[in-house]
Amino acid sequence: MFKDRRYFYEVFKPYTAFEMFTRRELRQKPFLLDYVFSKNPDYVFLKKYRSRNGEGLVKQPLDFFHPKSLLHYMKWNKLEYLEFPVFQDQSMDIIAPKGINTINVLSYSDDELTGEVLAASLQLSSFSCLDSLGAGGIWVNLNPKFGYALEKGKQVFPRPRTHQKHPLTAISIENFSLDEWDSIVDQVFMIHSKLDLRGLYTFEMVFQDGEARLLDLRGIESIPSWLSLGDLDLLKEVLPV
Repeated sequence: MFKDRRYFYEVFKPYTAFEMFTRRELRQKPFLLDYVFSKNPDYVFLKKYRSRNGEGLVKQPLDFFHPKSLLHYMKWNKLEYLEFPVFQDQSMDIIAPKGINTINVLSYSDDELTGEVLAASLQLSSFSCLDSLGAGGIWVNLNPKFGYALEKGKQVFPRPRTHQKHPLTAISIENFSLDEWDSIVDQVFMIHSKLDLRGLYTFEMVFQDGEARLLDLRGIESIPSWLSLGDLDLLKEVLPV
C-alpha cells in the first residue's frame, strides 16, 4: 500500500520530512516547476517509480536545466518523482555531514492499540549523500528501550567491516545515544494510532527541528534486513528467527 511514493506522501504528509511532486503534477501545473526553481536548491532527487534504497534515483543539479528541459529529462529517463533534499538537525549532521542519517524503528501494534518497539537502529551515511547500505551506509543497532548504541557499526559495502568510529568524522559510534528516544517512540505510536495501523512496521525517520519525521514506512518486507543486520539475540525474543 505504501510502496507508491506519492500515496505514502499524501497519507503521511503531516509527519513527513520531505517535499515531493510527480512528473505528471509538474507537467499539469507549471507553477509547481516555477516553485521548484524559485527554491534554488543545489540539487534535487529524481526517482523512478517505487525506487527504494538508492535504486532508480538520480541526484541532479539544476544548473543546466530550465523547467521544460527538466521535464523532458525526467520523461526520457522514466523518472517519476522529484524530491527536495532532506535537511537534518545539526546534532546528526555533525556525525556524518556527507549525507542524511536516519533512525529505523521496528514496531508492532495490535487490535487493542497495544504497541511495542521490537528493535531499533541508526543508519549513518559515510561518503555518499545516502544512508543506503548499498552506498556504503553504516548500520548501528540501538537499544529499543533507551536508544543507545549496542555495538560497533556494520558496513556491508564495498566490503563487510565494522566501525568503532565514523570513518569521516572519527566520532564514536559505540558511545552514541539518542537523548530524544522517548519522543521518537511517542511519535511512532501516535502515527500507529491516528492512521489505525496494525501489525509490524519499520519506520524510517530523520531529526528535523528536534523532532523525528518520517522518510519511509515498510511492512514485513523489511524483516530480512533486520535479520541480517539486527541484534539477533534481541530479535529471537520477538520474531520467529
